[in-house]
Amino acid sequence: TRRIVGFKDEESEYLLKFLYDHISKGADFHVRANYAPGTLVLWDNRVTVHSATQDFSNASRRHATSAKP
Repeated sequence: TRRIVGFKDEESEYLLKFLYDHISKGADFHVRANYAPGTLVLWDNRVTVHSATQDFSNASRRHATSAKP
């Protein structure tokens, strides 16, 4: 996201910085899944910021897919 349409440039920049900081520093709303055979994790990319941490064995096969609404 580069700017919020309908806002002045400085307002858009201020609000985006606030939102990015909120996402990156908000540890109270993070989920960490522990994968085991048969584990299924779902999220909605329209309202979720997803990131994967490379701290798992490459021997474990994982699959991700995206469905368009």
